[in-house]
Amino acid sequence: MGGLDRYDGYSIKSYRGLAHNNRDLSYRQLSSIAEGHNGDLLLGTQEEGLIYFDRRKETFEPIHHIIVGNDSIRLGQINAIRKKGENELIIATAFQGIYKLNLDSRVYCSVAINHPKFSSASVNNLVITSNGRIALSSTSGVFVENEFGDFELFPIDRNNFIKYIIELPDGNLLARPQNKPVDFLLDLDTKTVKRRKNSNDLLPCCGITDSNGAFWLNNEDGSITKTIGENESNFNINTKFQGMNFPVCALDMLQTDRGRIFFVSYMGAGSFSLEEPAIKKFIKDTVSVFHFFDGDLYFASGNTLYKHTEKGKQKILESSPQHAKYGILNFHKDRNGEYWVGHISENSFASHFDKNGKLIGETYPSSLSTQYLELDSGVLTVGNEIKGDIESKKKYKFIGDLYQRITGKKYPNFRVKYYTQLKNGEIWIATFSDGVYIIDKDKKGVRTLPIDKNGNGKLNSNNPYYIYEHSSGKVLISTELGINIWDPLTGKFSYLNEQIEKYVLDVRGMVEDANQTIWMVTFNSFYSYNLATNELKEFPVSEDIYIDTQEPTDLHFTKNGEILFQGFNHIYAFHPSSLMAVEPPVDVLFTDVFVNRSKIYPSDSSHILTQSILFQKSFEASFDHRNIGFSFVSIGGSENNISYYYRLIGENEEWVEAKSEREVHYSSLSPGKYIFEVKAKGGTGLWTANTPQIEFTILPPWYETWVAYMLYFMGAAFIIYFIYRLRVKQLLKYRDLRVKVSSDLHDDVGSLLTGVSLKSQLLAMNKSGKEKKILNDLSELSQKAMEQMRDIVWALDARKDSIDDLKLRMIDFAEQNLTLKNIKYKIEVKTMPGLKGINPEQRQNIYYIFKEAVTNILKHSNASHVNVFVQKNAKNTTFIIHDNGIVTDDIKLSGQGLSNIQMRVERLNGKVIFDSSKGFKISIQY
Repeated sequence: MGGLDRYDGYSIKSYRGLAHNNRDLSYRQLSSIAEGHNGDLLLGTQEEGLIYFDRRKETFEPIHHIIVGNDSIRLGQINAIRKKGENELIIATAFQGIYKLNLDSRVYCSVAINHPKFSSASVNNLVITSNGRIALSSTSGVFVENEFGDFELFPIDRNNFIKYIIELPDGNLLARPQNKPVDFLLDLDTKTVKRRKNSNDLLPCCGITDSNGAFWLNNEDGSITKTIGENESNFNINTKFQGMNFPVCALDMLQTDRGRIFFVSYMGAGSFSLEEPAIKKFIKDTVSVFHFFDGDLYFASGNTLYKHTEKGKQKILESSPQHAKYGILNFHKDRNGEYWVGHISENSFASHFDKNGKLIGETYPSSLSTQYLELDSGVLTVGNEIKGDIESKKKYKFIGDLYQRITGKKYPNFRVKYYTQLKNGEIWIATFSDGVYIIDKDKKGVRTLPIDKNGNGKLNSNNPYYIYEHSSGKVLISTELGINIWDPLTGKFSYLNEQIEKYVLDVRGMVEDANQTIWMVTFNSFYSYNLATNELKEFPVSEDIYIDTQEPTDLHFTKNGEILFQGFNHIYAFHPSSLMAVEPPVDVLFTDVFVNRSKIYPSDSSHILTQSILFQKSFEASFDHRNIGFSFVSIGGSENNISYYYRLIGENEEWVEAKSEREVHYSSLSPGKYIFEVKAKGGTGLWTANTPQIEFTILPPWYETWVAYMLYFMGAAFIIYFIYRLRVKQLLKYRDLRVKVSSDLHDDVGSLLTGVSLKSQLLAMNKSGKEKKILNDLSELSQKAMEQMRDIVWALDARKDSIDDLKLRMIDFAEQNLTLKNIKYKIEVKTMPGLKGINPEQRQNIYYIFKEAVTNILKHSNASHVNVFVQKNAKNTTFIIHDNGIVTDDIKLSGQGLSNIQMRVERLNGKVIFDSSKGFKISIQY
């Protein structure tokens, strides 16, 4: 009536019809459920026909009408749905008959039951037998399909409302009414019905035959009877509601492939194992404490001490009810066979009994005795102070008195937490707040173990509570910070949590098996620990087995290899091999995907999933959905104490332990490809067989896509082209301006200077003396100005911006200067194809450097030959001028000529080298 629940071994996901969309139920009063292909479900309702759950799409689809032949049938109440074979579902309605659904074709057809006593309005339930036949219950009895496809009636009085039909191991059927404390056995061979009455007049509930051939029957008191052949065993299933236990009457049962039977009832759902429990009661009596002496088990129940024997229990002694009103707290059997018993009434008492269980002397007051220990010297000690003036009766000593006798100091507390004597004779005492005291073997000295809360090879706490010696001589000390392991060879401690990164706390006891493995018990788990390999395995304890050892004590092995421990009021036992014989955890399943911490669904607005993540193994997510999360589960993980490990390849290659957490979220993932992997490890150390993974891609934002980059490229190209065109336009304007200025200078200023020069020469012809000299100087000055102006005009003229024009200009200057001095020259210019152009500034500076160099040759060298070499490529330009003369003056960079050369080279951002070893050589590169 409450909808549909999905259980993954940890938590329940409920569908209650509250969401009002196709991802929730449209109607929540369900009556039956069956599995189709790929985990799809077909749900029967009380009034609204069928609901189909598509597991891939994670959607619910109501089916109000079905087409059978040419008829459209409106469905109402569905009483049962069962799967027949791989491709068929059988559907029993309350009023419209029985139908068969082909799962491949989704075609319905009617199941004809041609029997005069069959009424389609009276079908209560149906089952499919192991040989594929239909059996259904009605008010007339049970109809069973025979080998010919016809139905035979097994009549049962209509006052018995048959609710359950169960196939027995032998193939026959058991019909159980829900209103009468009886069963009906249907023998399919003899076609007979046999009635049998249930014991204790209990109303019957559901049952099941498991894959091992065992038959399980449940009754209204929660009892379950398991029958295998002639053998029967019984146990009860209960559930808690509002703090109270209620018996479970199962409505249906289902066996899983992991060896468990799940059941559903009006009080909820649960499961139990097909196998015998690994942990079971060893003694069913109420037991307060037990010990082993000389290989025999002794236990206290109430105020009586018993010895366990193969035939049962043997009474040893009985404490006075007056002094043991609340039972025996502890006891000891000494080497003389006498018994020492601590018990409690309104006060605590200690009693001494002989080997026959008779009281020796009177019972006297004592503190609560937490521990007895008989030393190798034969002295019986206790872990608490002894009250009262009873020296004449006191035959045992407080272990603290031995400490006081040796040190001369009073022991700091009225009792010790725990103490033990090692094989070497030393006594190790766990104190309340001073760490561990060690009394040496000759009882003459006491030392303490050094303490460091950070470890560093020392005891990590001043608050130890249990000490156990391993056969290797190593000593395990339990503290509130975990287990310290003392190595007698090094005299230092190591720490269990550092070696295996797990804290084992609240240790109640230890014992070593034949393989030198330590078995430990805590309040909620067993552990096995191999000191040689540092391998730790954990075995969780069921909640109904409460480990009730308030004070730690050594565990014990029975003769058949079982380990005994104290549970709540009982002694429990388990065999280590039964805990070790476990299967690895089930492979992890991915159950949900989250975006921005909200679950997403197939075909929703996120456009990420096209089907359930159970089936889809890869996806793409937009940049806006880069906050990705996953949930996952290993079915049955909570029962196997599973720890999960995950990693995201592409983000972090390291495995991360999530312990029992089953949900992981990542924020602000960068665009790229990722692989998310999860594996699981059970408490026994076994890993899942496979490591499932999901591949996904975070897409870049729109501004980082190839389309965006194409737009960026096109935009940048347009901008560059625009700037280029603008620059060309400016350069053309600049070029035209340079041509105009050079032409104007040549035409206007050139003609003016030519006129001045000619007029000065003409006037000088008619003059003499000083005036003639002045006019000749004026004419010469005008000619020099004209020459310099021609250089400026040449430098300005944009039409001369080529390497060839530079070469012609240098030849012209060499002809006018070097040839007149009979100095031969050679000018060689090399350029790469397409690099004829030259920057006007570079052209001007090279030419002026050339002029300066030629001038220096004429002034300071007696050279007969000058070589000029210019080479221009795409990256740099080389300019060399070399003469063969003998340098008469030292090269002075401070000289005006060479300084001008160096200045012009710096303008070119180049380097210059002056070399006078063989003639004079100027090498420039820029």
